[in-house]
Amino acid sequence: MAFSRYFNKSRTAACIAALFAFTTFATTPIGPAQSADEEAIYLKYDVFVSGLRIATLKIFMNFTDESYTLQGRLKTKGLIDIFASSEFEAHTQGTIRQSLADPHMFYVETESNKGDRQTTITWNDQDVPSAARSYQLAEYRVADIAEHAASGISDPLSGLFSASLAGSTELCTDSYRVYDGRTIFDLTYSAGSRDDFDEGDPGVYRGEAHRCELRYSPVAGLSRRRQAALDDANSNGEESYNVWMAPINSPVLNRIVHVPVGSAGIYDGKQFLLYLDAASISGQPLNIQSQTGL
Repeated sequence: MAFSRYFNKSRTAACIAALFAFTTFATTPIGPAQSADEEAIYLKYDVFVSGLRIATLKIFMNFTDESYTLQGRLKTKGLIDIFASSEFEAHTQGTIRQSLADPHMFYVETESNKGDRQTTITWNDQDVPSAARSYQLAEYRVADIAEHAASGISDPLSGLFSASLAGSTELCTDSYRVYDGRTIFDLTYSAGSRDDFDEGDPGVYRGEAHRCELRYSPVAGLSRRRQAALDDANSNGEESYNVWMAPINSPVLNRIVHVPVGSAGIYDGKQFLLYLDAASISGQPLNIQSQTGL
């Protein structure tokens, strides 16, 4: 029983950390045309905060043994959608190099009550990222980001895809420096323990899973307001979450890869949960014990 102990629908509140924000526009797993040497993985998550379902996240991964494209969307649901509606749409593409995702281009668009924003990130010949924005970012934040920009920095989607590409012996042992166009931060995984999903757990996945710790650490680009709040709280801004990674067989890569099947933690003082409401690999369940939910 992996995290049914975290699941309590009697609690109420609102708000969420968008850690795994990817998806297609479709309500079913429709993505780029798939050929025989391509893999398609579809993951749809329900997100709960203090017992309330407040968002849906969808992930569509399409990859060969050399390249990948990822598409995604986060959409608020329920009462929070009425009072603070927002959508997050993103996609990225790149190459797979030594079991790591090497991005070439990342695009993200956010629609909310405060307006629409678009950001595009590209990487130069030295593998250093730069961003083009539809909005103005404060000069002190731009300067802070430029000071910390370096080769080897990923985008949020590619960073999480790199974690999925890790083999069994490397699972949850790496750290990825990530740039989303507004801030630079580190995502650091630490190995936990075997913690399988069974009939007592929510969602469509059943079977082997490994609970890992995912630690978020801000590096550069924080607003003065956010930095002041951290200073007042005597905090460095680090946040830790539990993430359950499940092994699935990839015929295209001819080896095991791992996908996040659940997450739990505390954000802004409130308990959040994320679990799979639907999932498939090339149209089939992730394993023989699971369902697609489609």
